[in-house]
Amino acid sequence: MNLREIGLLVRARREELGLSQERLAKLAGLSRATINQLETGTLVDLGVTKLKALTDLVGLQLEASRRVPSRHGLLMASRTASVSYKLPLDVRRLAKALAIKSPAANLSQSPTGTGYGVVLGTPAYMSPEQASGQTETLDPRTDIWSFGCVLYEMLSGRPPFPGDSIAQTLAGVLGREPDWNALPSVVCGRVSTSFQSSSPAA
Repeated sequence: MNLREIGLLVRARREELGLSQERLAKLAGLSRATINQLETGTLVDLGVTKLKALTDLVGLQLEASRRVPSRHGLLMASRTASVSYKLPLDVRRLAKALAIKSPAANLSQSPTGTGYGVVLGTPAYMSPEQASGQTETLDPRTDIWSFGCVLYEMLSGRPPFPGDSIAQTLAGVLGREPDWNALPSVVCGRVSTSFQSSSPAA
């Protein structure tokens, strides 16, 4: 039974009891909007505790049942995981990636992927402090740096520090200026001047 079906049952039971949505919401400790969304099938999520309290309040008994495992789990996972990879992630590649004993073995090939256990963060968007491991000096400016990298990539169509491996990308973050000429000419003058003027003096 899904949340939409439960909402229909709650609505029918509420009407049998002669309760308004507002009254039921007050008794259940929820907002009227939540009750309305539940009954109309537009509620995305409601915690188990709140749902149980609501169904108990109107006298509905819900039985839990085991979900049949999906035979297409890897397909669904590959569709949602593709946002982290440059290339589309098909089921075969996802299965292979999950079967690797050491995640680090696969990280050297994708400088735009967030690594676990080796490098924490996405190397292409790391600040120099983060890339050099100076974690004690990290502050909100690291996020601003990362946002600047995303902005650069949005404007130029490529990362500011391209590399074929994580090592090359980190070397670029630590020792190179982005190619300011890669920015579109419309924004190149204003944006690159702003970036360059905010760079620390050498």
